[in-house]
Amino acid sequence: MKKTGLILLIVLFASLTACASPYRQPYEKNLALWKSQSINHYRFDLRIGCMCPWSGMMPVAVEVQNGAILSMTASNGGDITPYLDTFRPRATVENLFATVDTAISKRVYQLTVHYDAKYGFPASIVVNPSKAIMDDETGYYVTNFEVLP
Repeated sequence: MKKTGLILLIVLFASLTACASPYRQPYEKNLALWKSQSINHYRFDLRIGCMCPWSGMMPVAVEVQNGAILSMTASNGGDITPYLDTFRPRATVENLFATVDTAISKRVYQLTVHYDAKYGFPASIVVNPSKAIMDDETGYYVTNFEVLP
């Protein structure tokens, strides 16, 4: 009976290891790099790429301090108020990491992530949730990142 249990555990471990996402290790490594720097105040431009009515407002300039969004301004000076619920979930580095983590956990159809070499944050995320649905991918792009005092 003990041998059967051991064999079952080995098979279970092997199957879980085989299913591990290739995105998890780079995610963990870059999240650790980001956290190790204790950056509490920063600014960046965020562009959300999709077939959306607000694409003319991109990029949105975002300032974050202690995890809270201090300001968010559209590049064309437009009123972003109607779209705040769309922009806020991606408007901090922590939220961008959460976007990657969710995509990994959900095992989306395609995921492309490029991390900033110096700070570790996700500088580019493209998520395509489903093979069956055309034009459902969304991209999140961070540029002009700046650490503030």
